[in-house]
Formats: sequence, C-alpha cells, structure tokens
Amino acid sequence: MSHKPCIIDGEECPTVSTISKIADDPTGLRLWYGKYGTDYCNKIADESRKGGQFFHTNVELVLKQDHGFKLEGELPVVDNYVDAVIKWGKEVVFKPEGFEVYVESKSHKYGGTLDCYGRVGNNADLVLVDWKKTSDIRVSHVVQCVGYVKALQEDKGISLSHWRIIRPYELKTICQKSELKVLTKNHIRYGFEGSAIYVDEMKFDDLVYWWDVFKACRL
Repeated sequence: MSHKPCIIDGEECPTVSTISKIADDPTGLRLWYGKYGTDYCNKIADESRKGGQFFHTNVELVLKQDHGFKLEGELPVVDNYVDAVIKWGKEVVFKPEGFEVYVESKSHKYGGTLDCYGRVGNNADLVLVDWKKTSDIRVSHVVQCVGYVKALQEDKGISLSHWRIIRPYELKTICQKSELKVLTKNHIRYGFEGSAIYVDEMKFDDLVYWWDVFKACRL
C-alpha cells in the first residue's frame, strides 16, 4: 500500500491521514513515549505499521482474486485476521468496485488514497470501506473516511451513501457458532465458528457533522 505526496497546482498539500490525526488527543502517545523511551516506541510503531500494511495488502489481494480483478503477479497470504475480514465480506455480500484509489480535493487542497469502495448487499448504494487493524476505532479514523468520501465525489464524481470501518481483533474466547451481535444501531460484531478473531463493523452516515470536523482539522 503506497502513499503518494499530494501536489495540487504545484503546491504540496496535506494528505487525508495527516489532517485526520489532528482529531486524536496526543496525550496518551506522549505518555507512552515518556514511559518507554523513543527507541522502543519507534520500534513498536514500525512493527505495527508493517503488520497493518501486510493486512491491508492481503485483504485487497483476496478480494480482487474473489471478485475477478486482475492480480499483478502477487498472490495473497491469508492469516486469521485477513480470513475474518473475507468472511465478513461474504456475510454482508460485499462487492468491491475500487481499490487504493487516489483522490484529491482542489477546493480544500488535500489528497489521499482510500482503501476500497463497493456495495454491501444486493442493489445497494456505494459505500466506502476502510480496513483497520488497530486496538480500537478512533475519531481520526472516522474523520479520515469522510475526507475520502468528499474528495472521491469532487475528484471522480462518485457519491457514497456512507462509510464503514472494519476492524478484526482477537478475543480469548473462540466463537463456537457463527454469530452477528448488534451492539448499537450502527455497530455490529461478527464472530465466526472456530475462530477467536472477531470483526467490528461501524457504520457512519452523518456526512455534514464529520465533514465539519474534518474542515476544522484542516485549518
């Protein structure tokens, strides 16, 4: 998963990821670095980034393989986390239409590369899907997605009805029977038989509110 610099009209502009990170409170990160030291924390952060890249790359490769997209010679490696996300896709009937799409907003001067968009269910509207292999779903993740949604509409003319953040995570309890648990109106947890990897799906459709948050972070 590569990230290109955002150059608009000859000017280097911030990426969606850079803007969205402003939405998170950095206090915890500073305390972590203060407690364990820069070298150790940088090492852990680098390992986390590599793990996230592996996860993103292979989710994309499996989905491309399963849905008739052309693979550029690289075959997917499926671990338990990738497998859980693929099972989620089958459960909700996810049909991807675009991967790793670079988009720009010239009116707000930012750009970035979104994970994926497609349709969830038959005859469904287009939605943005963002994969996260993180300890939780943070405000910055939501803000990041709305930046992609608005830029995709401006740059490519593609309108999305909402966005979903998909996060696999491990629990100590192995799921005995595949299950779907509605935690809130827009938060569903999926469990798959024989696996300790569960999948959180969080849906966001308040475009006006989150776009205001994104613009505040952009200032």
